[in-house]
Amino acid sequence: MTWMRGKVSHHSSPTIHQSCSYNPRFRAGPFGVGIIYIYFIIGVIANRLLVSPLTKWTARVERAEGDFRYKHVSVRNNAEESAFYNAAQFDMHESDRFFTSLLKMQLTAALWKYPAQCNFNFTLNLMESENF
Repeated sequence: MTWMRGKVSHHSSPTIHQSCSYNPRFRAGPFGVGIIYIYFIIGVIANRLLVSPLTKWTARVERAEGDFRYKHVSVRNNAEESAFYNAAQFDMHESDRFFTSLLKMQLTAALWKYPAQCNFNFTLNLMESENF
């Protein structure tokens, strides 16, 4: 399947299914084809379990980044008023709170991202290998 390398990026492409059904039929018989389809099903379920929380956490990270940027701009725009009312401590505390929240969101998203990426790379590399 080296001819497909770099051209097909989806696991559920009909071309991949046809090729993975046709080649093993002559090498391993119906048992080999069954094993490949079980592998596809397990890979799809694993991707579904890992990617669905990742999209939620990515949206949360984007929202936290927006909140932090808004706080940064509001501190810059209201610097003179903050100096008159001695609000530097409050602004610093709020900025630290937004930044800490952003870092926690990014850490959680990264903890979901890397297992999902490893699973995707593992299944894709195994499907593209010529040992089928």
